[in-house]
Amino acid sequence: MIFGKRFRQETMVDTHDIRVNPGRGFYKLFYIEPDDPDIGKYEWVDISQVSLVLLVVDIACARNRSVNDADMDVIRSAFDYFIKQGKRLILRFSYDHDGRGMMREPDRFAQVLEHAAALAGLIREYKDHIFVYQGLLVGDWGEMHSTKYADGSFLEKIYDALSEAGVDIAVRKPAQQGLLPARTDVRPILFNDGLLADEIELGTIRSDRMEADEQAIYDISGQSPYGGEMVYGSGYIKGFKPDDVAEMMKKRHITYLNMDYDTAMYDHLRSVNFTDEGFRTDVFSYLSVNLGYRFAVKKVLYRQKKLTVYVTNKGFSKAYVPVEMRLVSKNGESLGMDRYIISDIIPGETECFSFVPETESGEVYICANTTDLGEKVFFSNPCDENGYVFAGSF
Repeated sequence: MIFGKRFRQETMVDTHDIRVNPGRGFYKLFYIEPDDPDIGKYEWVDISQVSLVLLVVDIACARNRSVNDADMDVIRSAFDYFIKQGKRLILRFSYDHDGRGMMREPDRFAQVLEHAAALAGLIREYKDHIFVYQGLLVGDWGEMHSTKYADGSFLEKIYDALSEAGVDIAVRKPAQQGLLPARTDVRPILFNDGLLADEIELGTIRSDRMEADEQAIYDISGQSPYGGEMVYGSGYIKGFKPDDVAEMMKKRHITYLNMDYDTAMYDHLRSVNFTDEGFRTDVFSYLSVNLGYRFAVKKVLYRQKKLTVYVTNKGFSKAYVPVEMRLVSKNGESLGMDRYIISDIIPGETECFSFVPETESGEVYICANTTDLGEKVFFSNPCDENGYVFAGSF
């Protein structure tokens, strides 16, 4: 079809393919121990199909002492390794990674606060690469339960110390989040390592405050990354229809999930058929495609020397990395000065952006990248290895 006199637009289609885009999707989990400096062990794990890694740094070796320079050097080496692989970090410091938090955390709360203050400086050092920071050090797996420091007064003091890092801090439950005040550049947000497990989601939601806690999750997840682990448990998921699972993921704006846990959950979801916008798939594939943001070019129109690009966010959440869209030629040269941030497109919404190409000749492509780290962002449309979507030609 020809618009105006000179531009022939490409018909836009949605591939429903999985894209490895920054700040969304499945993550791989790694445990970092400061008393084990061997970085080589990470090289055996394939992380090519994820943009995120969860690094749980077990600091139990320092439970009765300060976190020293040698500890910091090992932690930095691990961070640097994954950053060089092009991964953004989900980060958690904890005294435990096997369900023995009470035994492994410091006997003195003053020691916990000293650790939090020291680690805040390290977190700030890497804040540009941290996608989400999780937890307040204490409890089993750093999830603030099964700890002698579960009282809100303890948690708020740890939160205050960690807040010096200048990154949002995700806690496990709405009840915990509600105890913590927002600071100038830090918000208490949420993560969930018990998704769809029940009783009620492994304690995430209070039985006497179900409606309030659910609403808090909906509200907070609509403004910050939310995700964690899905847990099969006793098979509670079997009571859900496919549409129910999809609706929960949408309402909670699920952004990221553990790739390897829970395999029983994922095997079940692979066995359940689902139809998304007429596209037949299974529930697991549907989740894989739609975690976080999923930008698709809906159409382009050329009128009065302006090329208008319509972009829809088909994912579960907004983009929590800064994504910029521009026009380029086939060889990647910019076709004008226009740049548009598309990160804030609400799930299910379409926005339009007008470009004035510098030339009216040749092929026109649409591309996107993050403005902070310069990563490629792939649209859901057919595209090449650079993420270029063919819009049409003059």
